[in-house]
Amino acid sequence: MKVEDKILLGEIKNRNRKIFEALFYEYYPHLIRYAEGFIFDRQACEDIVQNLLIYFWENTQRIDIQLSLKSYFYQSVRNRCCYRDWE
Repeated sequence: MKVEDKILLGEIKNRNRKIFEALFYEYYPHLIRYAEGFIFDRQACEDIVQNLLIYFWENTQRIDIQLSLKSYFYQSVRNRCCYRDWE
C-alpha cells in the first residue's frame, strides 16, 4: 500500500471526518460511473456507492486493505453490483 493511502487510512481510523469527506467527494462520482457499467439504474448505483462508503466509515477498524484505497473501493463496487440480490 502506498504511503499516502496508509496516512489516509490512519486518519480515517482516527475518525477524521474532514479526511473522510475529502475521500468521499474524490471517489463518489467516479465510483458511480463505474457502477453504471454494471447496473443501468443511476439511483441504484448511487445507493450502492453511498452504502459502501458508509460501511467503510463505520468498519474501518476491521477492514484490511492490502493494495490501495482505490482498488478496495472499485473492487467493492464491482462486487456489490455483480452479487446483489435482484429480488
